[in-house]
Amino acid sequence: MTIWRTGSRVLRQTFDYSGRASRADFWWWMRLLFRVLLVSFVAMVAIDVLIARVVLDLGTLLSELVTSGVLIIVVGFFPTVALAVRRLHDIGRSGASVLAWFVFPLLAWIVCLGIGYVTFSIGFVGGDPSVIPTYASLGVALVITLGVACRAIWLLSRNGEDGPNRFGDARR
Repeated sequence: MTIWRTGSRVLRQTFDYSGRASRADFWWWMRLLFRVLLVSFVAMVAIDVLIARVVLDLGTLLSELVTSGVLIIVVGFFPTVALAVRRLHDIGRSGASVLAWFVFPLLAWIVCLGIGYVTFSIGFVGGDPSVIPTYASLGVALVITLGVACRAIWLLSRNGEDGPNRFGDARR
């Protein structure tokens, strides 16, 4: 199995949420996404340096990394979600839990931003806002996000079930 064969298979199955995917498929795909991110980042920096003659500082490097990361996220989002659903099927779990991986952190960050907005508004009208609620909500949102990410990585790293399960035959 090569990284390119796995990548082309995952891209062909972008909207296929049925069946199973092995651990190797998932981690080869992650390796491919990381390589594409790295190459796009290096290419963007090289273009800035060679063509635009920009003097690179930390802010420029961070903006290039964010730009290339957003590009990879936009291109790789749907194939990765479909692959994660099939990977969960391989360990005998429902793929619906992938939805929770997005909903819980999103709600935590919305609450965090809401608390920050309320704190800012109170300070703007002349009140004496405390930044403690903002930092506390930021910490809670960060812990929820990291907890969900760790749980997702743990689930995606588990061995698949041997033989057929309710989602189909094992594909190795």
